[in-house]
Amino acid sequence: MQFTGMLGKVDLDIEVAGGGFSGQSGAVRLALSHCLAALADGDQRADMQMAGLLAWDRRNKERKKFGKMRARRGYTWLKR
Repeated sequence: MQFTGMLGKVDLDIEVAGGGFSGQSGAVRLALSHCLAALADGDQRADMQMAGLLAWDRRNKERKKFGKMRARRGYTWLKR
């Protein structure tokens, strides 16, 4: 909100479902950044992109592999 000068000028009521605290806060930050970028001019949008406010976290959960309990956790190895 500091990039666009909207700090103290808007009232927000945000509801988020699913995920954890960090994921929810990241989703709110990204959604709010995209809304403000739609209202901002080109220079402000470029500043927001340089600050990393318009990029989402591309990390995904690693898939489960066969022969393992989870993605990397294997079963206990027994010699006999």
